[in-house]
Amino acid sequence: MKCWKFVPVRTLAILIFGLALSGFAAAQSPAQDQANEYYKTQDWAKAAPTYEALVQANPADAQSWYRWGVALAGMGQYQKAIECYTKAGDLKFHKFSVLFRTAKAYARLGEKEKAFQTLDKIIEIGYGPGSVLSSDADLATLSSDVRFAAVLDKADHNAYPCKYKPEYQQFDFWVGEWDVKQTGIDQQVGTSIIQKILDGCVLLENWTSGIGGTGKSFNIFDSNTNKWEQYWVDSNGGRIFFSGQLNGKVLDYYAETDESGKKATRHLQFFNQGPDQVRQFSQRSEDGGKTWSVEYDFTYFRKKSGN
Repeated sequence: MKCWKFVPVRTLAILIFGLALSGFAAAQSPAQDQANEYYKTQDWAKAAPTYEALVQANPADAQSWYRWGVALAGMGQYQKAIECYTKAGDLKFHKFSVLFRTAKAYARLGEKEKAFQTLDKIIEIGYGPGSVLSSDADLATLSSDVRFAAVLDKADHNAYPCKYKPEYQQFDFWVGEWDVKQTGIDQQVGTSIIQKILDGCVLLENWTSGIGGTGKSFNIFDSNTNKWEQYWVDSNGGRIFFSGQLNGKVLDYYAETDESGKKATRHLQFFNQGPDQVRQFSQRSEDGGKTWSVEYDFTYFRKKSGN
């Protein structure tokens, strides 16, 4: 093992990766290479018998079973293709691919019930979005059935949970463009733009202070803990991680900080005060929550169109 002592880690990784590729290449037989080329060019008439020969030589070759099915379907032999997909599935080939191709074949055969049963299985494993299903020519015969619209809707719910689950909408009252003032005082302290990004999963805060400096925070609902999380960073190098939840019309965030050995608890609150106003109130405790001091108290006023 000492012969590797002076080989840089990066070089060693490249060598190992190269050896792995060499081994993979060696494992590919000429027949496999030829079958893959037919598959790539969609020459189904030649691909089908080539993959058939491969599975006869190695019945445990899940990918060849699957690709044989695709080739057969390409020639209109849908029932036999389904048998190949089933075998590939039994050998633990990629589940969505197997189910998707099987549903397409049933649709082509006019077996709507089996096609929808298979599509339901696709939804059960969490597939989405529906656009892939709705744009597939093989599934076009199902489009006039009311069940197809339901399948597409469920697929979209899988793909875009943040758009549909109400928990992800809890903090929407903060979304918008705001002038920010000291609470109770007509003194502007900054501006902020709160955006929903990543298909509605994240609230992105873009803060600009009136005295210089900027900051951003990412806010997201964690469906595993049923809590909201915020990660704040700013142009001064500051960063804080908050966690909390909605209580009525107030989103309560808490954070534990350690600044130069000085531990503190932060309590950050957002009060929903109607469609055009939000109060942001921050407190700090250095004695475990026994006493609190106010860090800041801001009120957000929604900017009107044209401002």
